[in-house]
Amino acid sequence: MQTYLIGIDAGTTKIKAVLFDPRGNQIADSAVENHVLIPHPTWSEQSMEDLWNCVCEAVRTLVGKTGVTPAEITAIGLSAQGEGLWTLDKDGKPTGTAFLWNDGRAAELVQSLKADPVYNEIKLRLGTFVKPGSTLVQIKWLAENDPERFRRVKTIFTCKDYIRYCMTGQIAWERTDASCSCLDLKTLEYPKDLFRKLGIADALDKLPPLIGAVDRGGVLTEDAAEKLGLTAGIPVSGGMIDVIATAIGAGAVETYSVSSTLGTTGMNMMTVESYEPDLVFNGWECHMLPGKYVKGMGMMAAMPNQDWLLKEVFGEEKITQELFEKTDSAMLAMEPGQGGLLYLPHIAESGERAPFFNPNAAAQLMGIKTTTTRNEILHAVIEGVCMGFRSCLEGIPNSQPVLLSGGGAKSRVWPKFFADCTGRDVILLDATELAARGAAISAALMVGLCEQEELKDFCRARQKIQPDPVKVRKYDKIYEMYRTAQQQAETFWRWRADFLKGE
Repeated sequence: MQTYLIGIDAGTTKIKAVLFDPRGNQIADSAVENHVLIPHPTWSEQSMEDLWNCVCEAVRTLVGKTGVTPAEITAIGLSAQGEGLWTLDKDGKPTGTAFLWNDGRAAELVQSLKADPVYNEIKLRLGTFVKPGSTLVQIKWLAENDPERFRRVKTIFTCKDYIRYCMTGQIAWERTDASCSCLDLKTLEYPKDLFRKLGIADALDKLPPLIGAVDRGGVLTEDAAEKLGLTAGIPVSGGMIDVIATAIGAGAVETYSVSSTLGTTGMNMMTVESYEPDLVFNGWECHMLPGKYVKGMGMMAAMPNQDWLLKEVFGEEKITQELFEKTDSAMLAMEPGQGGLLYLPHIAESGERAPFFNPNAAAQLMGIKTTTTRNEILHAVIEGVCMGFRSCLEGIPNSQPVLLSGGGAKSRVWPKFFADCTGRDVILLDATELAARGAAISAALMVGLCEQEELKDFCRARQKIQPDPVKVRKYDKIYEMYRTAQQQAETFWRWRADFLKGE
């Protein structure tokens, strides 16, 4: 009988279920649209019950299309969007909709925390300057703004851990997710004194037991197995937050390996051996492997910059591969800075989080003339996003090639622009669904289908792209103005935020 693994990647907008063999080779996949709720212009939520139903649909479809029997599924690994706030009551039911990682309701709370000495202490101990979407901040926001719901909360964790709970009935919070803002990175335990300093000591009783990424998080219950189209008893791994799972799926296992994700967010990560406290605007999280960490810096939005332009300016209702192919040749034929345009890629409703934090930051396009074309604007948007990645990668040595993943990595254009704008070698991989692959790897380690020493063999490069030295020199000059424009835009961003509030 064949042996297979299922990796699940529950992203913000799409749920993917992917079938792998024990060596990480992708066999088949299925996807279901996930629904984001925006009840207020700066809020971002999801129905927890709907998300679980989407997971079940994705897995059922996967099993149905492959003909694989449930008995051939050895283990399941999980990956999902991180941070945010997912809560259960004493009966194990959601207390309401989940707050997502890109939710902006706590922006004013973050601003007030910046004036408190605890702000720097949080960074030094938890490895992050908190953001509106940080779980720690959202706990405090909920306690202060919806105390009735906060009282009903029995369990606090994040998306992947909710999915595992639905599968197994076991409640736990896995460390790569918890370490985004709720773990002391030296002790790898909850920082009880910081919760007290923040006035949310009551939340400590709501935090579940911690587990590791490759730990056994439970087995499928009869009820969950029926909904998923599988059999009860299949083990489920602790899993990982999606950015870490993507890095693992890309092969970022060896110390100092670097990975970047051209997805909804623009995450950049380096694997390191130890946690070194700092006050730099980056983030630290636990790696899948015990004893290792990931040092990262992620733009709030990467590909949504292009998506917005194609929908609102090009008039495209649906973003497809065919649409990219229509514009690829035009993009590749243009020169750096074509038309004298410059774009700042801060399009997310919640502002920007890296390489600087500003909840008021907004995207801007500069240099438009009557002769400016749509393709020149698209070209500038791609350059602007890649300049944002360059900013985030500045603290990582140039000698390290970048393992590039995400939807943008599938394009002919984006990897080339990434290499030229950042001046770094880019490695494209043979796998596509890297977060699900990372999740499956955690499951393989959990059940002993592979050993830690074998993980480097899971990364198979499809293509290496080297930067064009002539274009790199041109982008060096453009980057200087990009940074200057960012600094000068802060006055406008502040004015815009006040104006929209009616002040």
